[in-house]
Amino acid sequence: MKIAFLHGKGTDYFLHGIVEELSARHEVRVTGTTDMDEIQALLHWADVAWLEWAASHAHAASLVEDACPLVCRLHSYECFVPLGIVWKNISRMVFVSPVIEMLFNAQAAGVPGEVMLNAVEARKFPLKASRERTGKIACVSLAMNASKNLPYALQMFHTLWRDDPSLTLHLTAEPHGGVEDQRTFTYLTFMVENLGLKKHVFFEKNVPRDKMNDWLEDKDCLISASIFESFGYNIAEAMCKGIKPIINNFWGAGFFFPKQYIANTLDDVRRIYATPADPEALRAFIEKRYSPRRLAAQAEGVLLRAVEERSTVRATEY
Repeated sequence: MKIAFLHGKGTDYFLHGIVEELSARHEVRVTGTTDMDEIQALLHWADVAWLEWAASHAHAASLVEDACPLVCRLHSYECFVPLGIVWKNISRMVFVSPVIEMLFNAQAAGVPGEVMLNAVEARKFPLKASRERTGKIACVSLAMNASKNLPYALQMFHTLWRDDPSLTLHLTAEPHGGVEDQRTFTYLTFMVENLGLKKHVFFEKNVPRDKMNDWLEDKDCLISASIFESFGYNIAEAMCKGIKPIINNFWGAGFFFPKQYIANTLDDVRRIYATPADPEALRAFIEKRYSPRRLAAQAEGVLLRAVEERSTVRATEY
């Protein structure tokens, strides 16, 4: 089977495990092109195409006449912005959680779909070499936007710091120039000083994905304050390393992660931090639930069904 994977610029990281697995059994091409002629040629070459993210490339693909069957995986933000995609030309939808499926179906009913979890490449995040306590708490965010809820992350840390003033927070977010980022950064630096945390909170530059394993190596715990996530890769990667997460309860968190690490209140944050966790069990949870091989098999099934359904429709037309 000839499979085309299309993604937006710099957004192929969700595909890595799936592409590697399927390339062993099928002829696969992967592109981040925005050129309409190239997209059209690819969709005429392929037996089926996978559109990663329902973004501008998916819109372009949905406009191609006589294209192969199109499978589109929708992640999160696409539920909240106009997409312009011609949905009648999408064969099947894939959603990363039931929450995302519900949000999509409330706006664009009529496209068959199913939930398929993300894949986590656990081999890239081995268990920490040392279990010696460092007192370092991680908080990973690529941006300072509202959904990451970084002011609450600071309150989560402050709650723990009051019990143990030796703790330090290491935050990978940095402002990128937008008004929202600058506003949030201004508030955070203001509150760090007012809470007496200047020597305990460190704003570190965004860590490249290929350096994240090294960065996490000396962290004891990871906190996530997000109010909305399509998954939470930083949480899963930390768990692979045996690092206990404390997760602010966003809609869907209990579907992705063990409930004992989900906090509804700051009292929950303290309780979770004080409760010992088994590093091997944390890793095993991610390895089993988010195995690239298992998820690639599910993706393969979705692609095959899209091809079979197209063949069935065409057979009835003759």
